[in-house]
Amino acid sequence: MPEPSTPDQATLPPWPTAATAAIVAGARVARLCAPVPEPASLDAAICVPARNEAERIEPCIAALAGQAARIRRRVGLVVGINNSADRSLDIACRTAARFGVPFLGLQAFLPAAAATAPGARRWVMDLGARLVARHGALLTTDADSVVQPGWLSANLEELARGSDAVCGLLRGTPDAADLPQLRAAGRRLELRYRRALLEVEALLDPDPLNPWPHHGQAAGPSLAISLAAYRRVGGLPTPAFGEDKALIARLRACGGRIRYSSRPEVVTSCRLDGRAQHGFADFLLHRGNDPDSHCDEGLEDLATRCLRAGSRGRLRRARDRAAVIRVAEALAVQGPCRRTALEMALDGSIGAAWAVLEAGSPLLAPRRIRPSEIAAQLSDANRLLGRLRGAGGNGLTGGSADPADTPCDVRAV
Repeated sequence: MPEPSTPDQATLPPWPTAATAAIVAGARVARLCAPVPEPASLDAAICVPARNEAERIEPCIAALAGQAARIRRRVGLVVGINNSADRSLDIACRTAARFGVPFLGLQAFLPAAAATAPGARRWVMDLGARLVARHGALLTTDADSVVQPGWLSANLEELARGSDAVCGLLRGTPDAADLPQLRAAGRRLELRYRRALLEVEALLDPDPLNPWPHHGQAAGPSLAISLAAYRRVGGLPTPAFGEDKALIARLRACGGRIRYSSRPEVVTSCRLDGRAQHGFADFLLHRGNDPDSHCDEGLEDLATRCLRAGSRGRLRRARDRAAVIRVAEALAVQGPCRRTALEMALDGSIGAAWAVLEAGSPLLAPRRIRPSEIAAQLSDANRLLGRLRGAGGNGLTGGSADPADTPCDVRAV
C-alpha cells in the first residue's frame, strides 16, 4: 500500500470536509490522509479523537490496525486530530498504512465550544457513522490508550449477540509519579465501596444481561455501539464532560441493551498532563492536590443508591397503574413528571419512564461523597450485603479476590 499523503486544503476530497462542517459549525479541515474510504463502505469504524498525541498515538493505532487487519470483516479507523501543533496525524497515517486497513485520518481546527473531549469524540464518531453501512457498528477509544488482544472481536461478538452497546474493561498504567497521593487518601477503600455499591445494585435490580459480578463502568477508552442505536439516541451527547456515561444513560432511557463486558480490555494512561479540560487527568490532579475532594460521580451515599436501585427494580416489575404510582410516591415525584412517567411505563417504555422519575425526584439528586465518608459507608454496605445475600457479610465479591486489587475501577478513582 502506498505511503499516505496529506494534501493541502485546496485538494481535499469533498465528503470529509463537508461532513466536518456539517457536524461542527465553524470547523475547518486542514489536512487529510489519502486514500479516503467511501461512505457506507465499512462494517465497523474505530473512532479515535486526539490532540497533540505524537508521543503516544503510534502504539494506539498499531494495536487497532493490527486487529482490524486480521478480522474477517471490513473494519476501518477514523482518527481525528483537533487543534494540534505536532506530528500526530503523520504518525497515525504512517502507522495505519503498515497494516493496509481502511483509514480516515484528518486534522482540523475546531472552534472553542467544540474543542472539548466530548466535542472531539462526537466529531470522529459522526464521521465514522458516515463510513459504516446500515447494520454496522461504531467503536471508540483514546489516543493515549492501547487495546489489548481480542478487543475488537470481543466487542463485535457482544454486539452480534444482541447488545446495543458494549462497555469494556479498563486497566490503568500510572505514569511516573501519578496516584501516590490518591493511594494515601484511601484509594483501596474507594474501590471496595464502588464494588459494594455495584453488588447492592445488582441484588436490588438484577440485570439479566449483566449478572454479578461485572465492572459496571462506561468509559470512552472502550465503548462500542451499533450504528442503529447510535442514531436512535441522536449521536454522542456533548456535555462539558462525561460524554461516555451520558451516551449510555441516553441509550438506557431508550430501552437499549447495555453490556458491561470484561472481554474487551484496554490499557489507558493515568497521566496528569491531560489534553481535555475536565478530563480524567484534571480529576487525578485535583484529587492529588486535595485528597478529600469529592469522589467520582459513581460513588454516592448508600441510602441514595439503595433508593435508586430498589425503585428502578420495582418499576421494572410494576404490572399496573397503582404499582407505578407507588414508585413515584416513594421518590416524591409529583405533577407533570409523575403523569409522564406513568404514561410511559404503562406503554412499556420502562427505560424512558425511569429517566423521567430519576430526573424529577428530589430524593435522587446527585450528591457525590468525600473520601472521609467512605469507611462508614462501606461498613453499612457490608452489613446490608450480608442481609441481602442471606448470609454473613464477610466479603464484597462472592469470591476470593480482593476487589481493591482488580483493574476494573481505575476510572472511578
